[in-house]
Amino acid sequence: MVKAEPDAYKLFVIGDKGSLALTRIFPELVNTSITNLVSPINFPTAASIANYFVRDSTDCDRIVLLFNEFKNVIVQVLRKQEILSKKEFLRLFKLVFKHKITHPGPQYSSHYFYDFYVCSALYNALLNNLASEQSSRMNAMENASKNAGEIVDKLSLDYNKARQSKITQELSEIVSGAAAV
Repeated sequence: MVKAEPDAYKLFVIGDKGSLALTRIFPELVNTSITNLVSPINFPTAASIANYFVRDSTDCDRIVLLFNEFKNVIVQVLRKQEILSKKEFLRLFKLVFKHKITHPGPQYSSHYFYDFYVCSALYNALLNNLASEQSSRMNAMENASKNAGEIVDKLSLDYNKARQSKITQELSEIVSGAAAV
């Protein structure tokens, strides 16, 4: 997506692996990089990240959020979610009708609703990505344990064959020695 038209993008990266990978490929495009996130992710953490995100995206026409969506233990899907720009959100927010609410006015509250909208989308992406990561780790550990068990079984079989061979050799030496006497 970015390789096709690199001048049209500005990257906001969350996480250590993504930061390392994208900084190596597109060092001039990485605008902001947030690393060393503490797990578990909570809504206030997502809100503070979203604050940076909103502040750095004021000059952007389009905002695309890419993350791994958790489907099940085996399947994670790369998801591309469009987030409305602030200008587009405010245009659509004019169509929202709030019953029996006079304060705060829509001009005042719409900016906070945009921040909440971006924060909720980002929090959803972070949680899905974290669930996908944990699922991948769980699968990797399960496969490693299974492979280790198979290796132990194979080595036990090889050891038992060698031990049996040694016992057979010693018995044949004893029988040959007794027959020679």
